Amino acid sequence: MGMTAIWITPIPVQVDGEFFGETGYHGYWAKDLSSTDVDPHFGSEQDLKTLIATARKKGIMTMLDVVGNHVGHSRSDSFADITPFNKPEHYHKCIPGCDQWCSIPQHAYESRPQNQTLIEQCRLQSLPDLNQSVPFVREQLLSWLDRTLQKYDFDGLRVDTVKHVGVDFWREWTKVGKRFTLGEVLNGDASTLIKYVQGPEPAMNSVLNFPLYYALANVFVHKQGMEQLATERAAEYKLLGPEVVSTMGTFIDNHDVPRFLTQQPDDALLRNALTWILLADGMPVIYYGTGSEMTGSVQHGGNRNCLWEQGYNESNPTFQTISRLANFRLSHKLWKQPEQTLAATPDCYVYSRGPNVLVVTTNGGSGSANTCSVQLPASSMLMDNGVSAVHDLLAMSTGHDSGLVWYPTTRRLTIHMPGGSPRVLSSSPASPTSLEQSAAAQHSSSAAPATSAASAGTISGVLAALALFVAMLLL
Repeated sequence: MGMTAIWITPIPVQVDGEFFGETGYHGYWAKDLSSTDVDPHFGSEQDLKTLIATARKKGIMTMLDVVGNHVGHSRSDSFADITPFNKPEHYHKCIPGCDQWCSIPQHAYESRPQNQTLIEQCRLQSLPDLNQSVPFVREQLLSWLDRTLQKYDFDGLRVDTVKHVGVDFWREWTKVGKRFTLGEVLNGDASTLIKYVQGPEPAMNSVLNFPLYYALANVFVHKQGMEQLATERAAEYKLLGPEVVSTMGTFIDNHDVPRFLTQQPDDALLRNALTWILLADGMPVIYYGTGSEMTGSVQHGGNRNCLWEQGYNESNPTFQTISRLANFRLSHKLWKQPEQTLAATPDCYVYSRGPNVLVVTTNGGSGSANTCSVQLPASSMLMDNGVSAVHDLLAMSTGHDSGLVWYPTTRRLTIHMPGGSPRVLSSSPASPTSLEQSAAAQHSSSAAPATSAASAGTISGVLAALALFVAMLLL
C-alpha cells in the first residue's frame, strides 16, 4: 500500500470499567504510568515487540501515541487508584474560569487569542489534569517515556494534547525521547503552531496539520471555493517555513473527527482529497479504514469501529487511489521536489511537484465534467514530448484521447475531469514491481538510529495511523 510507518494507540494499562458510558478502549485513559506494561486488551509485551520487529524488517517504522497531559478517570477523590499519581497535589486545581466539572469551557477555545491558562490547567473533558510543574509529576512522566522507549524501541512519537501542556515541558519531553515527535495541536490557526515547532530546541519536531485539515474539509466536504487552499498553503509556508511544512502530518480524517464519507458521501470527493494530501508537501497520514470507505461520526466512537467487522476492500477506487499514489510518492521520492501552486479556482486546484508531475483536483463531485486550465511554467518538462507521452497515474490512460489539450505557444494545458475524478499527470509511469524494494531501501538509507532524533527524510513516505483500539493506522 506504500506505507512507511505505523502509528499505534497509547499502550499503558487503562482504568477499569465505564465512566460516562465510555471505557478506556482507546488507550488515552492511563491507570498506571509507573510501569511500561501493555494493556492486556491490546496483547502482550512480546506481541508488541514482534510487531515492531516485523514491521522494521519490511522497511516500516512504528510510531507510538503518548499522553503527558492527563490520566484516566478516578473513582477516588484522592486519586488513590491512579499510579504513581495518587495524590491531589499531582494535579491542577480547579481554578476560576473552569466550568462546573473543572473542565475547559468552550469560550477558552473561542476567544482570540485563546485562553491558554484555562486550556492548560482546566480538565480536558473532565479527565484528571496532571500538573507538570510539580517535580514529581514531571520526573515520573519523563521516566516513563525513557523506560518505554528503551524497552520497545519505537521509531517515533505522536504526542497527544500538546496545546494543553506548557511548551517548556514538551521541550524536555522531546529531548528525553530522542525520536521524531509529531504533536497534536488541535487549532485551525497556523500562527498558533509557531511556538511548538520553531527555535533551536523546538517543543515538537513537527505537528499534525489541523489548519490544512479544516481548509480541506471546507473545499472537499462542503464544496467551498478551492482558492482557500492556496491561501492556507501560502500562510503555512510564510509562518512556519518549508522545512516544518514538509514534515507536518496531513490528513482528511482521524480518530478525533468524523470520517470523511460520513460528512460527504461522494467517493469522488474523497479521492480528490486523498490525492491532494498524498502528493502534496507534508507527511500524509491515512486513517485505518479510509481505503475501505468506512463511515462513522465522533459520537460514541463511531469513527473508531472495527475494520475487521466491515471487511477489507482492496478493489474499490479509493483503495486503489491510495495505493497507487503512496507508492508513486515513495518510488519517485516526491518529497524532494518542490510544491508549486499553478491554479486555484472555485472548482479546480492544480499544483506541481517538480518539473515532471502535475496534480489536478476538483470539488465538482461525481457526475461533474468540468475542465481545469493551467499555464505551465518554463521549468515544467511534463509536455516536452507531447500529450501522447504523458502518463495518467489514476486513469492509466495515455494518448491523444486522454482529455488533455496542449497549446505549446502559450504553454497552456487544459485538463478534462471526467466524473469529477482527480488526475495525476507524470512524464514517467509508476514502477509497481520496484515499490517494495523502494520502501526497504528508503528505510535502510534514511532511518536514524532509535537513539537519535529522526530527520524529515526518515518519515517522508506515508504514515499509516494504526490504532489498536480498532485496527492499525498507517503513517
